[in-house]
Amino acid sequence: MWYIKDFRGEQSGPFTLEQLEIEFQKAELRENATLVKSTEHGQWKPVLLAMPHLIEQASPTSTEVSPYLPYPETPTGSPRQIHHSEATEPENAGYIRIAEDLNKLRLIMGVGIFYASLLLYAVMTRASIQHIASDSPSLSLGNTMMLCVIFFIFPLGVLAKLIRRNTRPSLKSITTTVRLHRKFWTGFFAASTVSVAAILFVLLSS
Repeated sequence: MWYIKDFRGEQSGPFTLEQLEIEFQKAELRENATLVKSTEHGQWKPVLLAMPHLIEQASPTSTEVSPYLPYPETPTGSPRQIHHSEATEPENAGYIRIAEDLNKLRLIMGVGIFYASLLLYAVMTRASIQHIASDSPSLSLGNTMMLCVIFFIFPLGVLAKLIRRNTRPSLKSITTTVRLHRKFWTGFFAASTVSVAAILFVLLSS
């Protein structure tokens, strides 16, 4: 009579030799560290050493796939492959937060340009009043202010696109919005620098 101890340490038996051959048709006994002994008080031995013919007879064909086979280990030093499902969720969460922040800037920039327009209107109105009074320095200042408005046409056009644009939580949409922000702030800085320099030149030379 024969006894079996599987890889979990569970014992079963007794079995006749024919029953033992049937038991070793099971993949979990055939492919893991299984021990056998011939008597109740005998020594446990690996089945590969005690009865190797059982494993050879019950070996699976090349087309069989066992659920008990271990996963192949990644070789040392090779980069671990990140599955798409592992990277998608954190990236989507980050895209959503960035898109929300960019969309919040639309309101802030819209209000800011409204106040800037009021300030520019007040300055232009004052220059017009002085021009009507035939004040020659104000004429130069008025012409300079008109030139400054022309300088701001490009950044204001980019700002209009930013206010109308609704950023979606995708890499392409976020990248496009960031590029528009870069164009706006670059153009705004250039126009502001040239305008301030022109106004100071007119005021100091008058």
